Amino acid sequence: MNRLSVLVISCDRYADIWTPFFTLFWRYWPDCPYPVFLGSNQRQFNHPQVNALPVGPDRSWAENAQRMADAIPSEYVLIMLEDFFLYDHVDTKQINELFGALLELEGVYLRLKPFPKPDHKISEFPLVGLIEPGAPYRAALQATIWKRDVFLRMLRTGETPWQMELRGSVRSEKIPESFFSVWQPALHYQAGVTLGCWKPSALNLLKREGIVPDRTARPVISGIKILEMECKRRINYLINMVPWKIRRRIGDSLRKNGWLSTREA
Repeated sequence: MNRLSVLVISCDRYADIWTPFFTLFWRYWPDCPYPVFLGSNQRQFNHPQVNALPVGPDRSWAENAQRMADAIPSEYVLIMLEDFFLYDHVDTKQINELFGALLELEGVYLRLKPFPKPDHKISEFPLVGLIEPGAPYRAALQATIWKRDVFLRMLRTGETPWQMELRGSVRSEKIPESFFSVWQPALHYQAGVTLGCWKPSALNLLKREGIVPDRTARPVISGIKILEMECKRRINYLINMVPWKIRRRIGDSLRKNGWLSTREA
């Protein structure tokens, strides 16, 4: 247990999210055995089970995350974002078993939500699968157990979370250690905020849980944006029906002929 901590990456602009997040976190994971840290700028969250980790003035997401991860004392860290609202019981025994599998496999990344799913089964560890180098979103920022020094190596000054997922997945191909993911969710959560706005589905979740968030801090995302995102989701779903290796070969061919920009690392 001393080898793993939980780090919730946030900033002061999202302080209104902290109470809903930790209300649900401790409701559904009351026996969490790992130290829990909340990264912020100057503001702190007053809770006896949450360790404040203020890192100073707000910089880029990657710079903030680097300062936070630098301050974590454990070798591995379970990275979560501040709007990952848990809605179902967390099986601590299973989390421990998954962490043990990662250690035995000498891996550096274990995604606890299969989005996307891994590529290959591992007979010794049926809950875990291998993510191949080159797989899209190989370094996705879902709730993930990272080897801390590898997470730090993946960060680049100025990057947003979305840039880190895309470019970091390319950079991960140069890391010799393996990346893994679960086949079924080990943490059940819903992202509550997009583009700085509340998602209506998240507000409905909080209402069902009897939690009243601060509605003055941020607006609800507009219906037009929801429609736009739903269209993109459906398009991505259709694209993802094509195996990623075929998509990559097509993309590499288009790049070779100047139709697409070079993949960023």
